[in-house]
Formats: sequence, structure tokens, C-alpha cells
Amino acid sequence: MKKIIVNSYEELSELTANIVVSTMLQDKQVNLSLTAGSTPKRMYELLLEKMSHLGELTNIHYYTFDETPIRNQEGQVVGFDNFDGLKQSFFEPAKIAESQIVAMQDDNYSNFPELISAAGGLDLMVIGMGDDGHFCANMPECTQFDKAVYRVKLTNDFPWNAPYQEGLKGNYSDYMYTLGLPSLLKVQRVILIVKGASKAAAVKRALTGPLDQNFPASYLRLLPNLTVILDQEAAQQL
Repeated sequence: MKKIIVNSYEELSELTANIVVSTMLQDKQVNLSLTAGSTPKRMYELLLEKMSHLGELTNIHYYTFDETPIRNQEGQVVGFDNFDGLKQSFFEPAKIAESQIVAMQDDNYSNFPELISAAGGLDLMVIGMGDDGHFCANMPECTQFDKAVYRVKLTNDFPWNAPYQEGLKGNYSDYMYTLGLPSLLKVQRVILIVKGASKAAAVKRALTGPLDQNFPASYLRLLPNLTVILDQEAAQQL
């Protein structure tokens, strides 16, 4: 594990964007898996600016690493939590062609690791971490560390599920699927980005605490291919 502590969220975003761009510029097909959420927001703004000077990057292919279908009260799928976030923050502004995106969905999630392997494997994955220790959709109480990919039924037994459902504004999710730790072990380079004082305790627990299945991010430090990028506030308890 390589740990990089920078002064600010801006520096974190700039460094991560530069790593993504340098990976993109390889003279081959490049396979990336990027994260949605609030932490990478500034990274995407910088990345879009940098990509605007690089011309068409048709050699880049994008793979999502987890998904949670969103349903309305009639049970119809009306969105996809991860893909919709990536579409809004990056795919659409960057004008990424649909042919360059492979999204994890109901009809392909079970063989998603094989799809990635057939394409040459992932060159880079950028992930975040929740203050509850989740990464991708490897969540407390339901992580399956022996599975390369798996599906989880969302139930009221998971304490984090109720707040998540409340945030869906009248819609709901009844399951999610995600790449697991064995899949991350095969990625050439995994970048974990964490910002803010609110994540400081979680960072300390993930990077220095005991391995704990109820705090999945604690297992990330087993990855030989992991780089952790933190701003000063997120690193303050280390």
C-alpha cells in the first residue's frame, strides 16, 4: 500500500486527475473503472478540462464496478444509482460514446469479472470509502470477501439501508451487486481517494485497525496494488 497525503481537496483532485490522464495516454486499449459520489466531483471537473486538449480517446473503455437499480412504487426500474451518477458527472460532459461503456446490470453482473478479463483487465480503478467502511457496494453486514462479484438483497437488517432508502425520494432499491475483493486484486492499480475531517476516524480504522468484516475497507490494505490519496483533514488521525 502506498499512502499519499496532500494539503487540500484541490490537490487531491488534481493528483487523481493526473493519474487518470497518464493512464489514458498509453498506446493500447485502456480499461478504467471510476467512482461516482461527492469526493470525485472536483476530479471530474479537472479531468474534463484536461481531456478537452487530448482529442478523441477512443482507446479508453469504462467499466462500472457496482450498481443499485432504483425502482418506483410500481416496481419499474427508473434509474441506476452508480451509472446515473457517472453519466451526469463524467460520461455525458466528456461525450463518452456508449460503445466505450460497459455498465454492470441485471443481465451481465454475474459474469462481469469475465467480461473485464476478456478485455484485458482493468488498468486503473478509482474508488471512495464511506464513513461506515464500505467501498464499491461492499457494505457492512453483507460483504462476501470470497466472491469476485455478488448480489445482495437489501433488507431492514442492514442499519445503513434505511437512510439510503429515505434518500431515494419515494423510490426504492431492493438489491445491489458489486465487484468484490478478489476482483480488485486483479486491477493493475487501485486508487482510494478520501477527503474531509468527517472521514478521519474511518481512515484510521481502515488503514491501521484490525481486519473487520463489518468495516470492509479494512481489507483494502491487503491489496498490493493500492494507492491511498488523502487530504490533510482525512489523514489527521493517522
